[in-house]
Order: sequence, then structure tokens, then C-alpha cells
Amino acid sequence: MSPQKICAAVFCRTVRRATASVFLAIAWCSLPSAANANPPHFRVELDVPPELSECKREPDFIGMILPLVTGPVLDPPETHVLTLRVTKTPLVYHVELHVKANDNPAVEATQTEFPASMDCFEVLYRSAFRVATRVNRDVIATEPEPPPAAPVLPLSPATALSNQSASHSEVSVAQPRKVILERRWFVGAGIAAAYGLGPEMVPGVHFIGGLKRSPRWSVELNAGATFPYDAHPESSGVIHVYSMANLNAGPCYKIGPVGACAFAGTSVLAFKTIEVGNSFADWRGSARIGVNAWMEQRLSERWFLRANLDVALQLLRSRIRDSAGEERWYMPFVTGGMSATAGVRF
Repeated sequence: MSPQKICAAVFCRTVRRATASVFLAIAWCSLPSAANANPPHFRVELDVPPELSECKREPDFIGMILPLVTGPVLDPPETHVLTLRVTKTPLVYHVELHVKANDNPAVEATQTEFPASMDCFEVLYRSAFRVATRVNRDVIATEPEPPPAAPVLPLSPATALSNQSASHSEVSVAQPRKVILERRWFVGAGIAAAYGLGPEMVPGVHFIGGLKRSPRWSVELNAGATFPYDAHPESSGVIHVYSMANLNAGPCYKIGPVGACAFAGTSVLAFKTIEVGNSFADWRGSARIGVNAWMEQRLSERWFLRANLDVALQLLRSRIRDSAGEERWYMPFVTGGMSATAGVRF
């Protein structure tokens, strides 16, 4: 055989082997991968600036998402990182959703805006639906196709009748998943000063308690009492005030860090008039309606500080008389007060 024929034979054999290798590689890449058949797993992160401390509620946010996703896709090990970034301007909340796969440098980003008048809990609550929709989209895309249905064989009349009766006796109804809104109790205590509820303005203690029924609405109860003191009105003698106790209750509405309440309340004033060679002890009650405004600063997920200012119109006013029946002090029509309270939610 000549050298030219030997070279031609070797060249043809090499081309055939290379072609076969290319076809095998293409076929191998076309086979379904076991890793791609598994649904993706996400790690959810909440990115909030320090000035929006009331939005720093990552455990609550993940709890809102869990009932809405399919399967344990938020369990480790994660294949994707999902970040929700929340910022606020005087007009709107800017909510950005970033999704990044561990094996892909590309970042998928979407943005949504909400009015600034919304409570931060409501912003997170609405964002949870968008996050769950995005997670479920990838989960559904990785679900394997169902196998072809087996051929249906004709049933005998007796078998068909028994299957029909069994289907009527075993009926299962899928129950919809419920997302429970946050309803949190809170209590607090602090110091206060009241004007007009007693002969003089003096400090006392202040207590609050309530139930948050929605992101904005709550029902609150306020109580307070002053320390014993001696008052010196313009008339002669001294009025010794044992204590002035008050109780208010009503609905409250909150927008961001500020809120307002409408309340109805009552108070009891226990006193003793001291004159030269004589004294007279008694107590008087009053009733009122009013409003108060407050500003709240969250210290953590549970703890907060609150400054409160209230104004009330007295419907039933207290009057202090001495043993001779002479008037020593009369409550004004309009009264007010202020307080500073530290509280906890649970």
C-alpha cells in the first residue's frame, strides 16, 4: 500500500472517531440532570436601613411566606438568595426584590412602591405574597412531568357500582391555608403629670395596656395615680391630697411612629382639708372625654418607648369644700396631661 493511501485511511478513521465523540457529547448533555430535577431552595434576607427599625422583622416576614410556598423550599442548603430591600421616602416605600442563584452571577431585580401612609407591617405582609409567587414559579418549573396515564380497561358492572359507592363515602375537601394577621398584646409603665385633675400639677405613675387588632388599629387602656402632696390654694388653709387616680379607655389609630386615641375616662380625688383647729376628709369623682396623641420609638422587636400628650373635656367636675361648706377648689372644664412610658409587646 502506498504512503498516500495509508495517510488517507488514517485521516478518515480520525474524522469518524471525532464525529462520533461530538454526537456522544451532545447526547450526554441532552440527558435530564438529577440536580435539575430537585426544586430550588431559597434563603430569604430582609435588608432594612437603621431608621426603619419597625420594619426589621425578619422572623415575622418569613412566617408570612411559609404558608404560601410549595414544600420546604426555605430549608437549607440554599441554591438561591432572595433579598427584600425596603427604603422609605416622605411619599412612598420603595421595595426591591433581588434573586440570585449561587451558580449564576446574574441578579434578577423587581421593584414595587407602597404609600408612605401604610404601616410597615402591612408593607411586609403585601410583599410576602410577591415573594411567595416568585419562589413558587421556580418550584413549579422544576416539577417533573407526570408519567403517561395507563390505559383504561372496561370494568364489569359490579366493580363500577362498588367504585361509585366508595367515591361517595370518601370525599375529601382541601382546606384553604389561612394567614393569621398579627394581634399582639402590649403593656407599659412610666411617669406622668396631670394638669387640672387636682389643685396642683404634680408627678405620678402611668400604666398602659392594649391589644393591636390590625397594623393600624388598637384598643388601649390607660391608668395613672399621683403621689400624696399638700396644696395651697388662694383661700386660707391647706388641702392634703392623698392621691388622684384616673382611668381612660378607647380606640387608637397609628400611622408610622405616631398615633392618636379617642377616650372616655373617669378619675377619683381623695383629699383632706386642713384648717386651724379643724380638718375634713372626703373624696370626689369626675368623668371626661378627650383625645391624646403619642409618638413611639421601637427599641427592639418587643420593646418600645412612648411619649404621650392628652387633652380632655370634663363632663362631671370635682369640687372641694371645707367642713363649713365653703368652696376651696373647683376642677376646670379643660384638663390635660403628659407621660413617658416604656412598654413591651407579647
